[in-house]
Amino acid sequence: MMTAARSIPAYAWAEAQAELPCSRPSRRAASASNRSNALIAMVCIPVLWGMHSVESHAADAAFQWDYPQSGASGFALYCGTTSTRSYSTRIDVGNVLSFALPLSEEPVHFCAVRAYDAAREESTFSNEVAVSLDKDTGAAALLPPINVSAQGSVTPTATGFRAKFSLPFDSRQLNLFGSQDGREGAADVTLVGATSGAVAGSLVLDADNQGFTFLKTGGVLAPDTYTLTIASRYDSFVDLFGRPLDGNGDGRSGDDYLFGDDYRLVFVVGPSNSPVLSIGEFARGPGQAVNLPASDSTAGIPVRISNGSSVRDVDFTLGYDPTLLSVLDVGLANASGTLTRKSIDEVAGLIHVHVANVTGLTDASTVLLRLQAQVPADAPYRSRHMLDLRDLKFNDGALTGRTDDGLQVVAYLGDTDADGKYSSFDALLIQRVSLRLDSGFSAFPLIDPIVLSDTNGNGRLESSDVLTMQLKVLRRAVPELPDF
Repeated sequence: MMTAARSIPAYAWAEAQAELPCSRPSRRAASASNRSNALIAMVCIPVLWGMHSVESHAADAAFQWDYPQSGASGFALYCGTTSTRSYSTRIDVGNVLSFALPLSEEPVHFCAVRAYDAAREESTFSNEVAVSLDKDTGAAALLPPINVSAQGSVTPTATGFRAKFSLPFDSRQLNLFGSQDGREGAADVTLVGATSGAVAGSLVLDADNQGFTFLKTGGVLAPDTYTLTIASRYDSFVDLFGRPLDGNGDGRSGDDYLFGDDYRLVFVVGPSNSPVLSIGEFARGPGQAVNLPASDSTAGIPVRISNGSSVRDVDFTLGYDPTLLSVLDVGLANASGTLTRKSIDEVAGLIHVHVANVTGLTDASTVLLRLQAQVPADAPYRSRHMLDLRDLKFNDGALTGRTDDGLQVVAYLGDTDADGKYSSFDALLIQRVSLRLDSGFSAFPLIDPIVLSDTNGNGRLESSDVLTMQLKVLRRAVPELPDF
C-alpha cells in the first residue's frame, strides 16, 4: 500500500515556458524534508504558432509532474471548467510523469494531479493550475492566481493596514468574526501583536473588490511587533474563478500544503509621541442624525487631537462617501482657535478644514471640532465606508502627525441582525458576544461588534448593553439608542 500517497497532501506549482523543455524548480530547502513524500505537479504551456481560430481541440497543454516517493503505481489527471475541486474529467495517464491534454473551447481549464497505489487508493490533489485559451488565436497560457505579494501590495498604517490584490476577489464569503451557527469559519484576516494580542477592527472593501483597508477600533496601533495574516483557503480570499490566494507570490495557488499558502507580514510600530488626529467609528441608520453619544443632541461627530500640547495650527482634509453621510456643518469644540477655512464639497465627499491660533490642547484626547451630520434616508442598509483623514499638517508641516481614520456603518445602533428594527433577538446576540460565545454578528461579518452595539460608548460589550437593548424593546426611554 502506498500510505504516503494517501496521507500526504499533494504539492504543486505552475510555470509557463516558450518552446523550452519543462524544468523542475528546486523545493525550498527549509521544508524539503517535510515534503519528501509529496506529489509535485508542473504545467508547461508551449507557444503555438499559426493557430488563428478555435477548433474542437484548439491547443495541447503539456503537463509534467514529479513524485519523489517510491511506490506510486500511476497517476490521474483531473480537469474541469470550475475551480471547485469537483472536476468533470479524470484521465488515468498510467505510470508516467507527463501528459499532453487537448484543450476544448472552454475559456479556462482547472487541473490537478493525484498519485495512486496498487490498490488504486489515491493521494490528495496537487495544487491546482489554471490554463486559459485565447478565443482569437487558440493559444494556451497559464492564468496566474490572485496574490498580494507579487503584483499586489500591503501597506501598514497608523490604524492597521491597506491591502491591494493583483486580481479582484469574491467578497461574498469573507469574515472577520463568527456567530452562533459557525458557518463563517475562521477569520480571513488577523492582526496580532506580540504583546498586545489580537487587534479588533473592521474591513472596508474597495469598490472594485481588489483591495481593502483594515481599521483598528478605538485608536492607533500601540507600539508592538505585529503579525498580519491573510488566509489562503477556498472559503476565504479567492479570485472570481474560485481559486485561493497565492500567499507567497510564487505563482502557485495553495502550494505550501504543510503550513498553508497564507500571506504573512511582520511589521513593527515603534513608540511615538507625535500628535494624532482622530475621528471615531459609529453605526447610525438611514435618516438618523449622527451624535456621538446619541444622548447629546449637539455632540455631532467629534474630531479629536491627542498628544497635542505642541499643536498651534491644524490643516487637513476628510474624505467620505456623500451617498452614506451628509455633512451639514463644521464647528470648533473644546479647543480655542480660529476656524479660517471650512469647505464642504457634498458632491466629491471632501471637507477641507484649517484651524489657526489653536490653544487649550493637552496630551490628553481633546475634541477640536464637531461635524454636524446625518445619514441620508436612502443610504443602503449595512453599507459602510472609511472616514479618511488625509493631507494632515500640524503647525504648517513643522510638526509630524498621525491620522486615526474612522468608520461609518449604515445600521441602527444595536440592530445586530440587520432587520431594520429592534427585538429581543438583538439583545440575545449582544449577550452572546459579551459572554464570548460568539465573536461577532453574522449579518455584519466584517465589522467589529463594538461598533454595532456598544450603546454606552465605553469600548466594551457587557451586560449594560444587553439591558439597554432590552429596555428599548420594551419601549422604555433609552437615550443611548436614538429613535427611528
